Amino acid sequence: MTINRVYLGIGSNIDPDVNIRDGLKELQSRYGELSISPVYESKSFGFDGADFYNLVVGLNTELDIDALAKQLREIEYQFGRNKNEIRYSSRTLDIDLLMFADHISEIHHVPRSDIT
Repeated sequence: MTINRVYLGIGSNIDPDVNIRDGLKELQSRYGELSISPVYESKSFGFDGADFYNLVVGLNTELDIDALAKQLREIEYQFGRNKNEIRYSSRTLDIDLLMFADHISEIHHVPRSDIT
């Protein structure tokens, strides 16, 4: 059994206090202890919208990258994300897989090009 260290980017600009708080609770209930960065505010990118609240979360998981990515999408949908949303739009909860151990995956865009 391999334990993978994973880093996620979390963001919201729709009721972000509630969605981020509850999203973190959901992640913790599924994956256990979380390392949580401070929250920072940023302007929406690619569209006119409310500012985003963002943070980075570290966690450990036994899941492989495909299973984790699927679960993260399910959490986003659980929090009201529409499966057919346009790329640049407001989000109740956005969870981006930034790093997955030392894996490189073009399918999952890991590690994220904007952090390398």
